[in-house]
Amino acid sequence: MKNIRNLFFILALCCCAVASAKVYTMKELSQIPDIGITEVSEGVYHVEIDQSRSGTAYYDEGRISVTNRRITILEGNSLKILDGDTIKFGNRASFSVNGDIDADVANGATLTAIPGCESHALGMRMESSNHVLNMNNLTVEYVYLALNCVNQQFTIRNCVFKDLNGESNAPSNVNIFRDADNSTVENCSFTGGYGGAISIAASAHVGVIIRDNLFVQTNSITPGIASLVLTPPGNRTMIVENNRLIGPGAAITTNSSGITVSDMRGNSVFTQDAKPIIFRNNYIADFVAGIIIFDCAKVRLENNEIVNNNFTFIGEDYGGYGISIKSSEEYPCEVFATGNRIEGNLIGVNVQFSGSKCNFGKIDDPTAPDYNPGQNVFVNNIKDGVPCDMWNDSKYDVYAQGNTWSVPKQTEELIETVVHHKTDNPLLGQVFFMPPGQYMSVDQLQVDDENASDGIYYNLMGQPVTKPTHGIYINKGKKVLLP
Repeated sequence: MKNIRNLFFILALCCCAVASAKVYTMKELSQIPDIGITEVSEGVYHVEIDQSRSGTAYYDEGRISVTNRRITILEGNSLKILDGDTIKFGNRASFSVNGDIDADVANGATLTAIPGCESHALGMRMESSNHVLNMNNLTVEYVYLALNCVNQQFTIRNCVFKDLNGESNAPSNVNIFRDADNSTVENCSFTGGYGGAISIAASAHVGVIIRDNLFVQTNSITPGIASLVLTPPGNRTMIVENNRLIGPGAAITTNSSGITVSDMRGNSVFTQDAKPIIFRNNYIADFVAGIIIFDCAKVRLENNEIVNNNFTFIGEDYGGYGISIKSSEEYPCEVFATGNRIEGNLIGVNVQFSGSKCNFGKIDDPTAPDYNPGQNVFVNNIKDGVPCDMWNDSKYDVYAQGNTWSVPKQTEELIETVVHHKTDNPLLGQVFFMPPGQYMSVDQLQVDDENASDGIYYNLMGQPVTKPTHGIYINKGKKVLLP
């Protein structure tokens, strides 16, 4: 009997080798008996796994494999999701494509759970190497999307992700496990759910633009999960811009942070061609921390609004950071911050362990390669009744010149009251905050909207902004605060 099974296995492999490539639709897959995909009504498909199966079975001349864990379209074949398709996953059901996925639909398609399976459905995966995912106008609820394809490229636009369940074994709605480049996540919304929105594995170098998305973290209770869990991209380009990230605030007990950045490999900053993650024009509010930057991350923060992240971690007396930077002496974080508004957090900026490469403004020499005009605005960051715009809790000096601090006048004596550093504890490094920025105080800023008559906004670096979000801009020669 064993020899017969082996013979069938060999025959299946031979068929796979000679079978021509196919682009499957869900309707075509549902017509292959016994693989676990059924069309239950016009355009509605159930994906169900027979967990009593043993071994691997092959179908359609070896193009499809089925185990007790997964249905897989094998290498050389691909999937096309059609307009109006609804794909419903059963308990522990996972559907994998070792090829391209074309899910660009004009009027919408849906990945969801079979009723009653919302808490235990898994989702869709892309595997193998050098494949392309194109998603447009999809709704993905209860289930995850896992991108586990080496050297992949993905485009995800105009999609809705919501209500990820807690049994999916995936930390986020979209999980990126392998290297990728020239990829995009744009104009999507991520709401609700057990985990985060987008996670990049520590081992992955991902070149991606994450732009114009809405992240609403309504009920995440998973410790350490952020809306965006990112890893430095190595020599690829990663830009996160014009997004709104809204945490649960005081509505529920939470450990949610807006963004975490970490390089657990410990070498990206020191690679000669390593590029920073660029965070630009984002609005981040109502988390236990707006942005957390860990060992060896290389980050550039430009014109972000980081406000009201004033909640502590569950059962702990820490948290409430606008920006938290935690790095070792061996692998210090490289952080360059300019033009950001940091308001209403318990601690505006917290630097721990090593601040040797933190630059929040360095204006002494405009010709220096590390010149930074600063232009960050700090407003009412207060912990336990004590103002704290910046806390340098490391032994290294931090430059923070050219900024506006949350004091009525930008004098050295008053700024000292909102900065915690060597003056307060001789074991700590200095924060060099003089000279400050010569700007209007926050209560003098004109409140305007984005429909000004000339229609042109500039950031505090003097660069034109085509899609101004919440923050401080220059319009018609005046500083304006977009609500």
